[in-house]
Parts: sequence; C-alpha cells; structure tokens
Amino acid sequence: MATYKLTYFNLRGLAEITRIMFNIAKVPFEDIRLEYPPKEFAELKAAGKFAANLNRVPILDYNGVQIGQSKAIERFVAKKLGFMGTNDIEEAQVDMMCEHVRDIRIKYNEIRFNKSGEELEAAKKNFIVNDLGVWLEKLENVVPNSIYSVGDKLSLADINIYLLILDFFTPSEEVEKAKENCPKLKAIANNVAEVAKDWLASRPVTMF
Repeated sequence: MATYKLTYFNLRGLAEITRIMFNIAKVPFEDIRLEYPPKEFAELKAAGKFAANLNRVPILDYNGVQIGQSKAIERFVAKKLGFMGTNDIEEAQVDMMCEHVRDIRIKYNEIRFNKSGEELEAAKKNFIVNDLGVWLEKLENVVPNSIYSVGDKLSLADINIYLLILDFFTPSEEVEKAKENCPKLKAIANNVAEVAKDWLASRPVTMF
C-alpha cells in the first residue's frame, strides 16, 4: 500500500490543494505541520530533510521518495488519485485550467509582495475593483456549463477554481461584485466545497 507524508507549515498556503485531494479521495496521508513562524524548520533544513525541494517546503514523501515543488506535488497526487482527467486531452485541459488560475493569482501576488502600507491597500483594491472581474470573466468563458471544468468528473482544475473563487481573496463586496458574471465558476467552486465539506469543516484554522 502506498504511503504519503506531506510536510508543510501549519498553513493552507502551498499545500492545501494537495490536502483537499487526499481528503476527497479518502486516501490516508500523514499531514506533517511545522510551526509558523518557523522554529523547527531551520533545524530540519540543516539536517537535509528538505533537500529535494532546495531546502523548502512543501515536500511529499511517497513510499520513501521525496518530491518537491508544490505544483509538481499537486500533479503527481492528482494522477495517483484520479484528478487529472480520463485521457491525454483532458489531462492537458486540466493542466491548462490550473495555469489559467495561477496566472490570475500571480497578478494579485505581484501586488501583495511588492508594495506595502497605504500603497499596498490601494493597489489591492484597484486590482479587485478594476481587474479581477475582467480576468474571472475570461476564465468563465473557457469553462463548460457544468459543475466540472473538464470532462464529467471532479479534477485538480476544479479544486484550483475553488481556491480562487472561495478561498484566495479576503471576502468583500468588491470581490463578490467581481464574481457576479461568473455563474459557472461559482457552481464549480460550490461543488468542490460540498464534496470537501468534511475536510473544510474539520481542518485546522490557520492565518492563510
């Protein structure tokens, strides 16, 4: 039987998509959570525990083999658990949708990590009010009229859409307005929230 050990900080961050997949698929895994802000991390890093990911986390141990890079981990687990579509075309489409979502998140993170203070707050609001809706409507035009973004079963793409629509942005009237013309994206996100409701209700409460 395969064994999975996922190590990350006690945050949702770069490990939450993988945790959600394990829980939806009801596949046991060891959810190793390091303190945040980091304390034990430096000691474990010095001991070479995270060398496969260039001394960073998350890191997945699969049957004793270490795999680094959060997106590589997500795709590996998605393939193992059946979340990458049912054929090569669907696999490429799942990958495409995940990259579309990542593009939107990168646009916002470029603001979050390169500005501070009042300038940061103004830039974040400007993005949400003027840009987010435009990006989401582009994504809305790509997905089919279904609760699944690819094929006829839940995929890694759907979980990425869930994170974008319901988890990534701090809830506000402006965020809701940006989503108002995206009923298909909201249906996909709500379906994931329903399927994963046991995990979402029981997971540790973290700052992000």
